[in-house]
Amino acid sequence: VAQSGIYSLSSNSSGITNLSRPIIALAYQQHYLQTDIQSQGLYAAIPLKRMGTFGLVVHNHGIVGTSTFLKAGLTYARKFGSTISTSISANYHQRTVDKYLGDNTMSLDLGIQYDLYENLQMGFIAKNVSRSKFDPQVNEYLATELGLGVKYIVSKYLTFISDVN
Repeated sequence: VAQSGIYSLSSNSSGITNLSRPIIALAYQQHYLQTDIQSQGLYAAIPLKRMGTFGLVVHNHGIVGTSTFLKAGLTYARKFGSTISTSISANYHQRTVDKYLGDNTMSLDLGIQYDLYENLQMGFIAKNVSRSKFDPQVNEYLATELGLGVKYIVSKYLTFISDVN
């Protein structure tokens, strides 16, 4: 939650405010303990100097051909002074179970990061502040999540990161 960089788009989007140039990243993960589960991701950010940074994330997770959960989000992040970064993200969620059902919904996330010192950052994230749900007849909802994170840079070779959600 306190991490900076392109991959912060999947946790606390405020972390993209420190990017100095446009970045696109692709990610793929095969979960080896359960080999059918896969994750794919596309991450993009465009910093526009004083206007802030715009980000895009598309992440798909699940068992191919059985069930998947897709999240696509657009983010606007902005730095205030040299210590505070904020973000707002609008997300589209799609849940699909092959040959059974699918559903979708939208949500809104808010994030903030605070640089306490040069080597100590804190972050806070509120996911699904819009309290969005999937179809209420199925009794499945999109979790509302609050998270607090700390990042402490010991040296250029060692960083401690901890999150509580």
